[in-house]
Amino acid sequence: MADVTLDVQGAVTGGVHGAGQTGSSAAQDWIAGIEQSRLTPRYYWTVGLMVAQEMFEFYDFFLVGYLVSQLAPGWHLTYGQSAVMLLSSGVGAIAGSLVGGQIADVIGRKTIVWVGGLVFSFGAAGCAMIPDGAWILFSLLRFVVGFGSIAAVAGSSSRARGTIGGAAHLLSAPDGIGLPTIGQAHPVSDTR
Repeated sequence: MADVTLDVQGAVTGGVHGAGQTGSSAAQDWIAGIEQSRLTPRYYWTVGLMVAQEMFEFYDFFLVGYLVSQLAPGWHLTYGQSAVMLLSSGVGAIAGSLVGGQIADVIGRKTIVWVGGLVFSFGAAGCAMIPDGAWILFSLLRFVVGFGSIAAVAGSSSRARGTIGGAAHLLSAPDGIGLPTIGQAHPVSDTR
């Protein structure tokens, strides 16, 4: 049987006891103990901050869509160049999801959440400072924005991922689009 408790900071203390258990069942009991543990106020603050970050990411998607439609004629962009500008954040998000979890395993979840948030912020700030006609730089910075945003969420706990994604969709999408995602806006016990 797993003897799992949480200290005041929310860290897991205790260990797995029981001579008759196999390694995998003891590990499953330990994971079940963590999943059933009480959530701390720090957890809710972290989830709230990550939802806010994802809301800014969705706002950034809408803003860039508008900017590309306004910049394309003045920058003499082709449809392909406009598409690269718009899709580069999504490609960065794919890379961020693949790499973010792996980095979190090495340097820790808290660090990747901070680093991902900073990368996202610096990429968005860099987009605001590019010179006219620099669509390649704009696309690279959009890749950085997507990478940082999703790397931070990939470092979050499995309990929070459904809440972060669902709440960010629900709160940032226009009326009608966000309503179907209301079912995602609750904590998911196992998203592995």
